[in-house]
Amino acid sequence: MAKVDRNQEALKIAMAGLVTSVSPWRWVVVGSNNKKYSVCMMAENHYNCQCIDHKKNKHNCKHIKAVVALKAIGA
Repeated sequence: MAKVDRNQEALKIAMAGLVTSVSPWRWVVVGSNNKKYSVCMMAENHYNCQCIDHKKNKHNCKHIKAVVALKAIGA
């Protein structure tokens, strides 16, 4: 199985307009196969995502990284 570059995938998601802000602390991110994931900011710089990658590996998945990238540019 090929290793996924989460940073590269996150930028693709963000640039494609697949991140929608629902509130100041919650976003819906469209990921692979058009599946939607809820990303929530739990505390400053601490996020939670519903995807298996985040739940299993306990790191920032591509969905969280896409939200962080958009926040960094003020989008």
